[in-house]
Amino acid sequence: MMGEIYPPTIRGNLRRIAKLALPKIGITPPRYMLWVSYRDIIPRNEFISAVDEFFKKIIYREFKGYWVGSEEYKIAPRIIATERLERSEIMRYSRKLVNRISEFPMKKEGKKIWLDHTPFNILHARFLHEMFPNMKLIHVYRDMRDVISSYKTKSWGGNTALDNTLWIKGILEKWEKEKERLPKDVYYEIKMEKMIKNPEKELKKLMDFLGIQFDRKMMEIDLSKGHVGRWKKDLTLEEIEVIEENLRDVLRRYGYL
Repeated sequence: MMGEIYPPTIRGNLRRIAKLALPKIGITPPRYMLWVSYRDIIPRNEFISAVDEFFKKIIYREFKGYWVGSEEYKIAPRIIATERLERSEIMRYSRKLVNRISEFPMKKEGKKIWLDHTPFNILHARFLHEMFPNMKLIHVYRDMRDVISSYKTKSWGGNTALDNTLWIKGILEKWEKEKERLPKDVYYEIKMEKMIKNPEKELKKLMDFLGIQFDRKMMEIDLSKGHVGRWKKDLTLEEIEVIEENLRDVLRRYGYL
């Protein structure tokens, strides 16, 4: 996977063309295709070097062979034997790999902090805190009905309001369990609608949490396209009933009912 997300230039360009063309004829594009090329973040030789360094630390030996779970129809398949490592060692090696990749553009631009904004991070908050003990996790949430309106337009979204409702319900229920085992000073939750309505006040509170000095340049970010309340025109009455019936407790907990 690590190799596939950062292929050589020619293969990478062909994959990007395929990514644009194949969905138009109903075919799934190449896997692990990123919206932004990794080459905009870190040179490929640096990336491959970081990945190789990681594998050298965890791989004990490689040899020809296969087992019951090996990929099908492979010529001269191989088995990789890993070191018998403590969990703390795996975490340390993994932390170093992620930091090396993430810190390259950070150092290049003279910055002190790197950020990852993968939404599903909240599902793995405890694991991430274990790997990055000094991390700060920010959970920006919005009206779940607006989220479902957005999901309807995505290729990876559910086909019905119920599909998306149950999906979101499961995610937020898991997040509540993750929060119970996280120190209170590790995470911070922001209501997106509040951020849009009063950005300076909310940003100052967030910066206090992060221990970063507020800068008025932060106010230059345009939050006007937040699509607040889009569900009122994008969803049918039947869809709204399904969502509110299944998410009633969640909507109340987050202050939307």
